[in-house]
Amino acid sequence: MIKLPKEVNKILRTIESAGFEAYVVGGSLRDTLLAKEPEDWDIATSAPMDKILELFPDAHVIGEKFGVVRIREGNITADTAAFRIDGQYSDFRRPDGVIFTANIEEDLSRRDFTINAMAGHPEGGILDLFQGREDLKLRLVRAVGDPAVRFEEDPLRMLRGIRFAAQLDFDLDRNTFEAMKGKASLLSKVSTERIREEFLKIITAKNSSKGLKMCMASGLLPEILGEECFRNAGKSELRALTELAENIDRAKIDTEYRIGLVYLCFEKDRALKAIEKMKFDKETEKMLRNALCHLEDLSFINNRIELKQFICKMGLEQYEYLENLSKQQRKVYDFNEYKIRNRMIIFEDIMKFKEPIFIEDLAVTGRDLIEMGMKEGEEIGKMLRMLLDVVHKNPSVNNQKDLLRKAKEFNRNPISAWLRGVRWYK
Repeated sequence: MIKLPKEVNKILRTIESAGFEAYVVGGSLRDTLLAKEPEDWDIATSAPMDKILELFPDAHVIGEKFGVVRIREGNITADTAAFRIDGQYSDFRRPDGVIFTANIEEDLSRRDFTINAMAGHPEGGILDLFQGREDLKLRLVRAVGDPAVRFEEDPLRMLRGIRFAAQLDFDLDRNTFEAMKGKASLLSKVSTERIREEFLKIITAKNSSKGLKMCMASGLLPEILGEECFRNAGKSELRALTELAENIDRAKIDTEYRIGLVYLCFEKDRALKAIEKMKFDKETEKMLRNALCHLEDLSFINNRIELKQFICKMGLEQYEYLENLSKQQRKVYDFNEYKIRNRMIIFEDIMKFKEPIFIEDLAVTGRDLIEMGMKEGEEIGKMLRMLLDVVHKNPSVNNQKDLLRKAKEFNRNPISAWLRGVRWYK
């Protein structure tokens, strides 16, 4: 007997009242047996898709080819799928075709791992053809049937297996792990987007250290990040990666910080190419590029003028990302935190006294300069940047009177203005 939410039981009873079988399957059953609350529910049924739509008029189809229908019952979302047998996987992702069957045993036999290949019913108990419950007790991720065949069908299953191990704090079955090592190169057949999403889940899992170590030991990490990262990698890079794998769980569970830590293990130019290959969204790619190109610059800053100039250059959001990434890096590698703490004291002081950082913070505008005699154009921007440099060093002069006076001083000293790239027009 298994205890299920009343909403799930209602869905099962509705399907069964029409003369069909229905079971809770997949990750939702696995999590239930582990006393975890499933995020969503999966139901396998002998009912064809059109019958499910008759029984649940408000449901909608989300996978017609596979007979998948999404049902909303109270606060529960359940995806129902007809029992099926998968055909060949010529694209290394999805079966070319499926054969619907009335046999739950055949449906379970096509699944990836034993812990996901059980069927549960509140009255009938657990149908467990592949010793999935035993593997839950042993805390093992083991492929259904021949693991090499399973990974040839869909190579992404190798990363899914590691993700389950990282999320659940399980180990990999020996034969399953050996098959991963033998089939690692097949991951190149999988789309970058699918690889990226699985890897990000691994490194943000509760036991991400275990997951990252498995990616390295199985030979999958070069396939994940790209050979350009690993080709000619020096001892210091591999040492940094090994230490990261050992200590990544110390870092905040945040995708942008953890993936940033991964790329920071490698030489900049190769890591930049690897980031481009991974096809991140534009904002994430920008953050990662800034980490590789500017995090070291941040580490050398030790006074308020330099810090304001750096924030002005990078923008506040990017600065905060780099500063927080630096904190996570310190946790992983046990760096001395003195410099970080010192910068944070300076930053908090700058914010407290609202010291000007950006051109928008100046007490004068381009219009003020034009009214004083400057012609419109790029020289206005150059002059504003000169004035910003002045107030970075001395915030007390950030008032219209002092700044306009300073602009006139630059006019009277053409060499100074010329050195700053500004020409004054009377």
